[in-house]
Amino acid sequence: MSDEEWAPFNQDEIDIFGNDLWCEQDYLAPFWPSTDTRSEGLLNSFDIRNDDVLYDLGCGDGRILIEAVRKGANKCIGIEYDEALVEKGKEKVREAGLEDKIEIKHGNFLEIDLSDATLIYVFLLPKAVELLTPRFVALMNAGKLRIIGSVLYELKEWPYSFISKPEIASFLYFKEMPNLTNNQ
Repeated sequence: MSDEEWAPFNQDEIDIFGNDLWCEQDYLAPFWPSTDTRSEGLLNSFDIRNDDVLYDLGCGDGRILIEAVRKGANKCIGIEYDEALVEKGKEKVREAGLEDKIEIKHGNFLEIDLSDATLIYVFLLPKAVELLTPRFVALMNAGKLRIIGSVLYELKEWPYSFISKPEIASFLYFKEMPNLTNNQ
């Protein structure tokens, strides 16, 4: 697949928000919300179950968490380093009336306990994905984590199964290939 086919943004977005913006400072997850098409497509591909616990690492304003609960997730936990975004996300959760299902925590997603996650959603820069991959493999080996969804950037050296979803610029990662009933 060519770089043009897999472009994360259209040319106007690149011209306005060029790669330099993404590389300023030491960001692992700058706030750049996924498009509705990408997030909806990836969440649909998760085949969310009513006992799932979804983590969104670098959750921004919490929009993915809210949508995941609406699609049937039992609990969603967002980890966000930017305190202003944590407050904005908590307000959105309150407005949606989902405080009993969604928790947004201020913290470093590299240090947070993910042991109860069954689903993990990430829209992170490649360095963050690289740093998290060994933890993701360990969580898959432990048996509870079912699926990891990554927008734009793939997990290098993934030892198990994965599906590329170019129509939504995303990847899905598994230990064993599931039967995805909502695979859209």
